[in-house]
Amino acid sequence: MTTVIKVPPSLDEHTFEQVLEQVAGIPEDAKMLLDARHTKWASPYGLTALLTLGQVRRTRATLAAPDADDTLSYWSRANFFYYANDLFDLQGVVPKRSPAAESQVLLPITPVSGSEDVHQVVGHIQQKAQQIIATEPKAHAILPDPANRYVFVPCLGGDVVLQFRFDAATGEAYLATFHPGQSVESVRAQTGWELRVAPDVAETPTPTASELAIVRDCDPQGFWTR
Repeated sequence: MTTVIKVPPSLDEHTFEQVLEQVAGIPEDAKMLLDARHTKWASPYGLTALLTLGQVRRTRATLAAPDADDTLSYWSRANFFYYANDLFDLQGVVPKRSPAAESQVLLPITPVSGSEDVHQVVGHIQQKAQQIIATEPKAHAILPDPANRYVFVPCLGGDVVLQFRFDAATGEAYLATFHPGQSVESVRAQTGWELRVAPDVAETPTPTASELAIVRDCDPQGFWTR
């Protein structure tokens, strides 16, 4: 008998607890199917947690790969299937296994066996972050919104605050709005990668009087508002 474990639509350090709750009590040598067909997004934690689950099973588990093409592509580019092939019997349309190569995602799955591996991971993140998020000079912070749907990047050199939104399935940044005085072309010229543009891209709306009043209450000296 095979026990089916439902992988949540969004998989991270919090929702992986749902997977563990289903696995609890199942003997390590029992047959198990991890059903990720309806999973739309997974964080690096979620992907590595799935691999770890495969490592600790005495009987090789089966993994049903995501149905969504964007999700499947991201998992592949993050090197998930390269390592999962050694741990699971894979079901579904899974990209053909090839040697783990230089990944184009910000944080791919990377084995760490020593300090030199850690340095390699840090170097990769720094390099890819510069390519993925192109900014004006003197960018000095990244401020995510609570839901992690987008980030604000204050840039002292251009005296602007840039906004990047992220595709929920792939994690890729895309242009949703551009500030007055800018255009899709000007933003694209300052981006170090092939920028995706939303079909309904438009100029960033001007703040309403009530929104400006709230900001000015928090900025009595007029440092951010004029």
